[in-house]
Amino acid sequence: MSFTAAQLVDWLHAFFWPFLRVAAMITAAPVLGSESISPRARLMVAIMITLLLVPVLPPPQTPALFSAAWGLAVVQQIFIGLVIGFTLQLAFEAIIVGGQIVAMGAGLGFAQLTDPVRGVTTPVVSQYFIILASLLFLALQGHLLLIRYTADSFQWLPIGPAGLEWGAAWAVAGFASNMFAGAIQVALPATLAVLLVNIAFGVISRSAPALNLFSIGLPAALLFGLAVLPLTLDGFAGGFNQLLEQAWQLIGNILRG
Repeated sequence: MSFTAAQLVDWLHAFFWPFLRVAAMITAAPVLGSESISPRARLMVAIMITLLLVPVLPPPQTPALFSAAWGLAVVQQIFIGLVIGFTLQLAFEAIIVGGQIVAMGAGLGFAQLTDPVRGVTTPVVSQYFIILASLLFLALQGHLLLIRYTADSFQWLPIGPAGLEWGAAWAVAGFASNMFAGAIQVALPATLAVLLVNIAFGVISRSAPALNLFSIGLPAALLFGLAVLPLTLDGFAGGFNQLLEQAWQLIGNILRG
């Protein structure tokens, strides 16, 4: 089979534009964009998804090469992909903040490890929550929904200089406020349980001032915090699922305009 240089340029042109959007989405998305996945593997995933999308996409109508409109089109594709991935990432950030709240209340704030998903140091409770959230995300086929929304975005926002307005960034910033509400919802059961323990030790310290609470209270709060963690799973699953639904709804609203 032979092909001309013009055909090769057309193929590269048809591949380049979807690849920008898909690669930006994977970079910002949870699970798929995890630091534990090597950059080469993420690049291969982006290439494979793009190769699957190119045959079903209409030929991109893009401006002249290296013109101002061409540069704007490049920025738009990257911006659209980042909005899709980052909006979903905010739901995972809420889980991490919730884990930090629980860890500080239970006396586990000092127990920190390097998070392989995000590449930063976080409390072990946050890592426990993020592992559960990642498994729940995959069980709910969130990775497939993420690819589907990215594929549908080419119908709602065709490749070209026109695309998302900068108001989409403000919409995502507004959704970030839900991150703190979601974190409190996830951490509330364990936090209330630990709070009751601290109140109980406060009452004991008033009735028995000679009692050394630092040698008794901290280990007891630590053990009690570990004991109530499994009891938070029901509320954790419901709260995280609600955050995901809000994220999917926002992504759809932004892409549809």
